[in-house]
Amino acid sequence: MSATPLIRGGGCCESHAGRSPREETRYGETFKAAAPDATLELRTATEGGDRIAVEGTFRGTFTGPLPTPQGEAPPTGNRFALDFVDVFEVRSGQFSAQRVYYDQMALMSQLGLMPEGAAAG
Repeated sequence: MSATPLIRGGGCCESHAGRSPREETRYGETFKAAAPDATLELRTATEGGDRIAVEGTFRGTFTGPLPTPQGEAPPTGNRFALDFVDVFEVRSGQFSAQRVYYDQMALMSQLGLMPEGAAAG
């Protein structure tokens, strides 16, 4: 499947339940500002009952500042390719919950924000 422009971001095992559409848009804009060329590539989408699971890859170049809980991370110019899984729950024809799963250590390493050897176990 082909890549599509980034429309939102995700967090390691993060639940998006309870976020308003406006909050969700702001969250996605954070990632678009940090990687304006970012795309989401859909590999699989599976529906069963009240759940939809989407598997894909988030790709881009870290060329803009990225707000983090520790402060703003300056851009490194590094390219990244991050695999993710998005799980959506549907109730009454509406998305009622969303969870995003990805390897946060892998992302930080690819962005150049992880100290050398920190990811080693």
